Amino acid sequence: MDNKLEHIKYYLNKGYKIEKLKRKNRHIGKIILSSQGKQRKIIALFGAELDKTAQFYFELLDKGYDLL
Repeated sequence: MDNKLEHIKYYLNKGYKIEKLKRKNRHIGKIILSSQGKQRKIIALFGAELDKTAQFYFELLDKGYDLL
């Protein structure tokens, strides 16, 4: 699981939900995932990873995915 997008999908399948996608600027950001027990996973994103993850995030929102 060296691809961070696959890592995020893995945690979503395990029951984590996206708390927020946060961008510091165009090249640096992070996604925060939370579980039912309030465990958090913070995944740092850089450059193209950030763009792909943001696109995936907005596709989930379009499909009606519920956030925390």
